[in-house]
Amino acid sequence: MRKIRCGVIGNISLILVMAAVFLLVGQTAFAKKVYRWKMPTAYTSVMPDFKELERMAKNLKIMSDGRLIIKPYPSGALIPGKDIYDAVRTGTVEMGCGWPNWWIGKNPAWNLLNDQPFGFRRKDAFLMWYWHGEGSKIANELTNPDNIKWVPGLFTGVQTGAFCRIPIRTLADAKGKKFRIGPGLHMEVLKMNGIHPVSMAAEETFGALERGVVDMAEWLTPGTDYPLKFHEVAPYILAPAWWQPSGLSDFLINIKKYNALPKDLQAMLITALRDSSHYGAFKLKDLDRIYMEKFVEEGCKIFKWQEDDLAKLEKDTLKVKNKYADKYPMFKRIWNSQKDYRKKYYQYDEWTKF
Repeated sequence: MRKIRCGVIGNISLILVMAAVFLLVGQTAFAKKVYRWKMPTAYTSVMPDFKELERMAKNLKIMSDGRLIIKPYPSGALIPGKDIYDAVRTGTVEMGCGWPNWWIGKNPAWNLLNDQPFGFRRKDAFLMWYWHGEGSKIANELTNPDNIKWVPGLFTGVQTGAFCRIPIRTLADAKGKKFRIGPGLHMEVLKMNGIHPVSMAAEETFGALERGVVDMAEWLTPGTDYPLKFHEVAPYILAPAWWQPSGLSDFLINIKKYNALPKDLQAMLITALRDSSHYGAFKLKDLDRIYMEKFVEEGCKIFKWQEDDLAKLEKDTLKVKNKYADKYPMFKRIWNSQKDYRKKYYQYDEWTKF
């Protein structure tokens, strides 16, 4: 009888131990539910911008203990860049990274949200307007009805300028030329001055310059442009890039997918994106300093726009903005908000200058 009792007790102990193990494993499995997200981007794999997104995703995986894994995809590897917005809207992908001026087909107000010709001349002022002014709030008013949460991406600062196949120093020189450039208000300004804007992806641009399909091309900033090797076939740079003095990419997040995340992962995601926005901006700027020197070392000639040409281009830009502001209320609201913020910022900047 004693042996039987001991056997029963032993079996019960074994059952209890196994139950505890199964309970622990079950709890661990529940706590370790993994969310895997796809993020198509506007960047080619060689761009430092893409490498920054890989850094962000790696850090997010570490912070979340492997519970939130985001895989960035280079431009066109998963879907074309122009389709990122709709892919996020429909939930085809959980999030994406593109450029606000790519969404102007949704609302012309997007023309102002990747900066605009003769807009914010200071990257820090542009960043402040988004994070601490009305910028992000207004952008989310545009995207939330489409089931998209909007977060500022990398702040690039002023672009390199136009890479030219032949020396171009003036508006007169540029007249009749085909200029690869991203979409935006500047396209209308260029047309007003006899320059023909052409849209194409970064990976197509080198060949287009090499074959003479386009005469001039821009993409982003020196640190991003150098790996694309435009300067090897177009060694003359016309600066400054008045069409986009302080660029910005954007993160688009499907709201339903975002709401399905536990609260702690939501906080980690936004923190990681904010870190990328700030850290990446200054990392890219440091690379810009290095690679602008490389352009010169490798034989590029840099020409500056003539002051009278810049004055005319700015006057033409004002005409275009007035036209849109008269027609589109949200465009007018954003433009007024930006003008007001710039005025206050520049006053502060003047007071503290020494």
